[in-house]
Amino acid sequence: MRVFVDLKIQFKIMLMLSVLAIATIGMGWYGSRVSNTIDTQYSQLVDVTMPDTAKLVRVNRLVNTMMYASYRTLAYDGRSAKAKQAAKEEADAYKQAIDYLGEVMATEKASISELTPIKAMLEGIHDRLLPGIEAGLQNDNERAKVILAEADAMGLEFTKKLRDYNDRRTAGATKLSNSLSATAASSGWTQIIIALIAVAVSMGGAIFVARTQISGPLERLQSAMRALASGNNGVDVPGTERGDEVGGMAKSVLVFKDAAIAQAAANEAKLAGEAAQKLVVETLESHLAKLADGDLTATIDSRFSAEYEGLKLNFNAAINGLRDLIAAVMDSAETISTGSAEIAQASEDLARRTEGAAASLEETSAAVSQMDQRIKATAAASTKTVERATGAIGVVDSGRSVADEAMQAMTRVSESAKGIDNVIEGLDKIAFQTRVLAMNAAVEAGRAGEAGRGFAVVADLVSALAMRAEE
Repeated sequence: MRVFVDLKIQFKIMLMLSVLAIATIGMGWYGSRVSNTIDTQYSQLVDVTMPDTAKLVRVNRLVNTMMYASYRTLAYDGRSAKAKQAAKEEADAYKQAIDYLGEVMATEKASISELTPIKAMLEGIHDRLLPGIEAGLQNDNERAKVILAEADAMGLEFTKKLRDYNDRRTAGATKLSNSLSATAASSGWTQIIIALIAVAVSMGGAIFVARTQISGPLERLQSAMRALASGNNGVDVPGTERGDEVGGMAKSVLVFKDAAIAQAAANEAKLAGEAAQKLVVETLESHLAKLADGDLTATIDSRFSAEYEGLKLNFNAAINGLRDLIAAVMDSAETISTGSAEIAQASEDLARRTEGAAASLEETSAAVSQMDQRIKATAAASTKTVERATGAIGVVDSGRSVADEAMQAMTRVSESAKGIDNVIEGLDKIAFQTRVLAMNAAVEAGRAGEAGRGFAVVADLVSALAMRAEE
């Protein structure tokens, strides 16, 4: 039964149709068998029994022909052609009658026992007619009459016996024909009854299978689907263990059921998440409002769900960090205020030093200008000396003193240039230190914010002055 339940619907239908087909085939086989039997018996009746009966009737007629031909030999002159022809006709009729009997006995083995005495009587009649025919051909009419009278009595007995046998054969053939007709009729009704029974059984089986294996499971599955559609996720899904299409549909409905259960769980989780999220949003909103009002002690003490616990910790940490930062800023502002005063004093000292450095730079610039003029004059003199060197070859002694003086002058110029380099290097160091001091002052002014903005302007001016000094 389990195998039948797991069969696909198409195979179940094919199986039911197969039962109907087997019943139809059986009915056809039965009808064919009955038809073959009737056909065989009718063939025997038509092809054998009736022709043999006709042959026996001919035998009876041939016996009459034999008797008539024998009397003709008596009626005509024995020496006449008609008498001789009559004798020949008797012999031919006898031979043909014997042949007919032989054919019937050959085709109907069952008739041999009854036809053998009849054949013997036929032979006896012929044997009795031969002397009478011979007497008639000899015109011995008296003797011929006696013999033919005896043969005539034998012929009457033969005819009666053969007629009775043929009557029995005809009655048997009629009975067989009627029986075959009745068999054919009953066979038709039998086939109709068998067909009705087969159809009834097939239809009953089909209805039973359809109700128990197709429509019934589908109705139960439909009820389960309606329950699922109405929100009853706890309903049992029938037919999931089946291997046919109904089982496949049940498995699909089971998937829908699992999906509905999962969706319900997801909706519950969503509602819980939305509630937790609402709590978090409202709590953050209220605490941020407190924070906006300047309350740095507004930490979150409410219990959040696990996914928002980190947000709570981060918010509290941010509040604590902001509180510490503001305290540190206040301390730094106080420190910056003190540093700004010190930087202002240092800036005033730096300004005085810068003014002194500027005066020294002016003096140095004047000295450099004088040295430049001297160097230019010396260069001009050197040029003239070079130009005159060719002409002074002859007066080397007188020009040597001039060259010595020029060498001494160049030495002095070199020493003066070294002094200038030292001065410039010192000024460069002063300018660099001034720039560094200006940068530090600008950094401290930036840290001081609005309070150090004026000091930052002074630091920028000092830095620009230091750069000009370097140039």
